[in-house]
Amino acid sequence: MSNDQPPRQPPLQFRLRTMLIITAVFAAIFAVLKWLDVPPRVSLIVLILLAVSVIAALGLVVVIAGSVARGDGRESGRGSEAKSDRESAGTFENPPEEPK
Repeated sequence: MSNDQPPRQPPLQFRLRTMLIITAVFAAIFAVLKWLDVPPRVSLIVLILLAVSVIAALGLVVVIAGSVARGDGRESGRGSEAKSDRESAGTFENPPEEPK
């Protein structure tokens, strides 16, 4: 491994502060629902909607993070297939020199 490559960025992760904030938000939502005397069935629907939206948001973050170029010259996603498709289409990162 050579030193001319840029340093890798740390992976996306949730820190303790983020987890505490998320927990506090969920607790506040359900405290308000209980204070309003909302039936348990509605609380369950709210919980399901929140879980689905959190899963969708996490999936979006993973897709966005996976679409960022890795920095080692490879494209994320399809790997070597992407390069062979580019070459077969006639588009190269460094086009061949024309004969003089």
